[in-house]
Amino acid sequence: MNITWTCEHCGKTEKTSHRVFSVTHQHDKKLHQLVPYKKARKKSNPDSVKKLKSDLWDLFSEYIRRKDADENGYATCVTCGATKHWKEQQAGHFVSRSHGATFVDPHNVHVQCYRCNMTLKGNMIAYHDFMLKTYGQGEIDRLQRIARFTHKWKVYELQNLIKQTQEQLQEAIN
Repeated sequence: MNITWTCEHCGKTEKTSHRVFSVTHQHDKKLHQLVPYKKARKKSNPDSVKKLKSDLWDLFSEYIRRKDADENGYATCVTCGATKHWKEQQAGHFVSRSHGATFVDPHNVHVQCYRCNMTLKGNMIAYHDFMLKTYGQGEIDRLQRIARFTHKWKVYELQNLIKQTQEQLQEAIN
């Protein structure tokens, strides 16, 4: 494995073994230390699907937790009833978020505590009971039917959903 060294003053490069820890060269009657060449990292595209999905989830998660919080900011876990400040709660999916079509469906995401969402992996028996009581079997069937289809998100779809969610979040805050 070779290492490429570059002079910061003249741009000269030199290749050495990986066992060499420093390289110097002379120009202008001075010794200059060469530095290891590092390939420039690719900057992430601010409009990439991955980045937009992450931004959308941050907004949507906050919206779900705030809309179900009381006037003092406390929200109750739909599966175990634990009441905590909305910042300490999570937004948990009934149908896994890996199914793209139900990723930000408001009927699929509800307030859950860390214990139910992470430790108990959604606490699915209690979550199913909540969904049945709140929406009925028809809505559960709809979410499960939609989840069977893959959805490849487009940049414009995510940008529109971000705008919508920002508006809904502002309404929930006010």
